[in-house]
Amino acid sequence: MLWNSNAKFQESYYKTLIAAYRTHLVQGSTDLGRITLELDKVYILPHLVVKNPTEVSSALIQQQDTISSLSIWDFLAKIETEPTYRRILLLSAPGTGKTILLEYLTLTYAQGNQREEYEKAPKLIPVLLSLRQIRKLIINNLDITIAQIITTVIKRESSLKLDPSVEWFEQKLSSGKCLIMLDGLDEIVNASERRSVGKWLDEQMGLYPETCYIITSRPYSYLNYPLKTTTICLEIQPYKSQDIKQFLEQFYLEKELFKQAHLEGNLIKQQALKKAILVHKVITTYPPFALMASNPLLLTFMAFFAENPSLILKKRVELYKEICRLLLINRPKAKGIPSLYNLESKQIQLILQKLALELMCQHKVQFTLEEGATIISESFLAIVEAKEAPIQFLQYLENVTGLIQKVSAKLYQFIHLSFQEYLTVAEIKLTNQEQILINNIDQPWWSEAIRLYAGSKDTSKIILAAWNKRNFVTLNLAYDCWEEGEQYNVELKKRIENWLDAALESNDPDIARLAAKVYLSRRLKYVVAFD
Repeated sequence: MLWNSNAKFQESYYKTLIAAYRTHLVQGSTDLGRITLELDKVYILPHLVVKNPTEVSSALIQQQDTISSLSIWDFLAKIETEPTYRRILLLSAPGTGKTILLEYLTLTYAQGNQREEYEKAPKLIPVLLSLRQIRKLIINNLDITIAQIITTVIKRESSLKLDPSVEWFEQKLSSGKCLIMLDGLDEIVNASERRSVGKWLDEQMGLYPETCYIITSRPYSYLNYPLKTTTICLEIQPYKSQDIKQFLEQFYLEKELFKQAHLEGNLIKQQALKKAILVHKVITTYPPFALMASNPLLLTFMAFFAENPSLILKKRVELYKEICRLLLINRPKAKGIPSLYNLESKQIQLILQKLALELMCQHKVQFTLEEGATIISESFLAIVEAKEAPIQFLQYLENVTGLIQKVSAKLYQFIHLSFQEYLTVAEIKLTNQEQILINNIDQPWWSEAIRLYAGSKDTSKIILAAWNKRNFVTLNLAYDCWEEGEQYNVELKKRIENWLDAALESNDPDIARLAAKVYLSRRLKYVVAFD
């Protein structure tokens, strides 16, 4: 009877897990809507590399490691013969997919599909716990065991009103039959609480040495209070080109199946594949997008945003705006991480705009904390009266939001120049400093910022400045402003086009050569964009 009762519990427990983790809600999602993924239809298993915790990057966008990578199954398959693999620390940057990897493992084991995913995968009972959500249970009773925590959480959260036995879980833990996944050590904001929870984790891993544990964290908070009993550290690698392509195909197939269930299956597949190919081409041919797409969170966001693939580039200002809101506000809020000094989203962005504009004016990408703090100090100290506040703010942006990243021992930068340019344009619009762009009309350093500005402003003055300079850079930029923007002087456009037509036949070889270069440049750009 006891065996029958336990078997029924396990069956019911797996049903609750399947219901809970069949779909994944992207934390923070977007003001444009909720982003949900069908895990067993869309998820791309990440590549992992073994790293020393001190060498793990905290950068949202990073380069692929040259060392060989493995999947999580390669490590789980060896837990019986390699005790080292029973204490896995999954340390990785924001948005790389730590949580969704644990959800995928939970769903796969609950469905009994682990051997379909990996032939030598061990049979384990999955348990996924959010450390942020269970921290109070631990802090209030440091003698509580992981078995007691598990049963308390299941009783509290199960829709089927399950009543698991502590003794049953203790027996499974002692015999190494469970996979315990503890997510988000970094999400315990209070340092004292994080230290206490870390000590408790070390004790539990010592109490049940046969059990396999996976603990996730971002690098910054973990290194302050590292665990003593984890024996291997894994870092999630950026998506490769093939991963991006496969994700887009699966993402749009599921999206089209949901939207157009009334259509015939093959037609839906054709439509989804066509959309995936178009989005993939835009992403791979526009360097900033190609880099961003290597991060699973940003790729998911871009795929969701690209309702009309042909307009992704033209609407990239809106895309950058939504990504900033996601990283600065929505995701920290969803994870229960309070804003530094209780700053509002508008205040945070206004401070970053000052930093971005000054860096652009200095023709700089990288800065030290001290340099960054000096740039933002006036606007920041008007809000928060604390001398150390500007530096703490920049560190918060690196460690919590990922919008700023450390590139060396002392140097920092925005995750990509595109975000520096977007924030610069936002500041120029807000403070009516269009003259900065006009003064730099022939400087390639400012070209992309000018294009971004053209997307939502009347650029007649900028195009006139480009016409007055009349060189290859400025004339190309004038065309870009026409294509990017919706407001410009039509008569000036005709005047420039007529001049270029006539210049092709000019007796002055320099003028004819200039006109030919501009025409060829526009033709090549058209071919790349639409071929």
